[in-house]
Amino acid sequence: MSARQRPPDPADYIARAAVCINLVQVGAGMQNKLIEFMAMRKAVVATTVANEGIRATLGDHLVIADEARSFADAVLALLADPAQRDSLAEAARNYILGHWSWEADFLALEAEMLKALEDSTPPQNALSSPEGD
Repeated sequence: MSARQRPPDPADYIARAAVCINLVQVGAGMQNKLIEFMAMRKAVVATTVANEGIRATLGDHLVIADEARSFADAVLALLADPAQRDSLAEAARNYILGHWSWEADFLALEAEMLKALEDSTPPQNALSSPEGD
């Protein structure tokens, strides 16, 4: 017997959240949920480990707390301060759009490719002589 039920979409829960949290204590690289929270314009409290791969700025784009008490205090402070929560959420979204979108990555790649083209010397055609024969 099997039961198939469509799992709930996490985006629905994130959309309804006033503050999102990322409690990752051990890990490496990019934390996709953190990017998702920030992209959805949510105020975030996260650990230092959760932010390692994202490199968002403490206080500008998110709140960092690594100890249980300070983490809880940070969440409660954001819940109590809608203006701070909204300001942080807007900055978080802008950070993701500027640093973690396909467009941002493509524009950086394109700039590097154009720079490489400008810096390169066209190779001499092996079939022609230096005199142009």
